[in-house]
Amino acid sequence: MATLGSTARGQSLRARFGGRRSMDALDTLYVALFIGDPLSGGTEASGGGYARAAVANGDALWGTIAASATSIANIASVNFPVTTGSYAPTGPYDHWAIMSAPSAGVVWYAGELTATATVLGAGAQPRFPPGSLVIYQDA
Repeated sequence: MATLGSTARGQSLRARFGGRRSMDALDTLYVALFIGDPLSGGTEASGGGYARAAVANGDALWGTIAASATSIANIASVNFPVTTGSYAPTGPYDHWAIMSAPSAGVVWYAGELTATATVLGAGAQPRFPPGSLVIYQDA
């Protein structure tokens, strides 16, 4: 089994995220809320005006990614649309996923939230504050 060195891991992150990403990387990331692991049959939020948060995949979101980085975290908030009602299922939401499209699409990255979220009515705006969306590039 081969293992990536820290420079290779950093280059891999830089190829997919931020202002120096490769031409085939996603320009827009669609962040989704899930109950359970999206890679193991988790359930995505729906209803109540839910929509995936669309964010530009650039330096404003990720900052400058070091060549030796083994992880990156958002430096700007990721904001979902203001809710029109309760999400279904009601939660708590404990995972996130970066999807390839605003609906359907494929999971590119997924992770566990550091704090769960529940949306039980109109007027809420779920968000990931800076530092809460962390992507690790494993060896």
